[in-house]
Amino acid sequence: MFSKLVQIDLHEIGCKKTDMIHLEGFSDVHLGGQNHLPDLFEKRMNAVIDEPNRFTFYGGDMIDAIGAKDKRWQQESVTELSLHQQKLDFYKATRKLTDLHKALKAKSKYGTGKILWGLAGNHEYNHPSCDQKWLREFFEGDKEAGTEGLGVDYLGSRAMIGLEVLWKGEPLHRWTILSVHGFGGGSNAYTPLQNLK
Repeated sequence: MFSKLVQIDLHEIGCKKTDMIHLEGFSDVHLGGQNHLPDLFEKRMNAVIDEPNRFTFYGGDMIDAIGAKDKRWQQESVTELSLHQQKLDFYKATRKLTDLHKALKAKSKYGTGKILWGLAGNHEYNHPSCDQKWLREFFEGDKEAGTEGLGVDYLGSRAMIGLEVLWKGEPLHRWTILSVHGFGGGSNAYTPLQNLK
């Protein structure tokens, strides 16, 4: 399991000391699949872009990544079969958010942009072509290969996040977040906790 400390300074992002932050996770976007909702995804991305105190993370299954050899594959559920094209389409769909994220990250004393971390979901990590190298390059890019990626720290499929909100460098609030994709589920609300054993 990966871990990361995220620090957000309200003063640095142009907010007041009393402002709240909003963390709105994007998960199960399934770009390339029939169940992708592009209008809703764009609307929520624009909210993250427009509000300085609204942040996101990528919680997995950002692309559909279900190929014809996968037992879950159904031709009518796929709008784009090529894994490479799904990746390019995701980059294109998120370009405005990614560009803002990278610009803010470069200016931030804490290296914080708009997208705080990225996880792989079962659609990605179950695909035979999506090994850890592919996933890291998808999120972070690869300088040697000349790819930019999303500029987001890749943290596997589950991670512990320390989230600290600051005012001019002084801590105001701290949280610990367990961020997981594909971990239990079903109707029993305690399944994810039982799976930690």
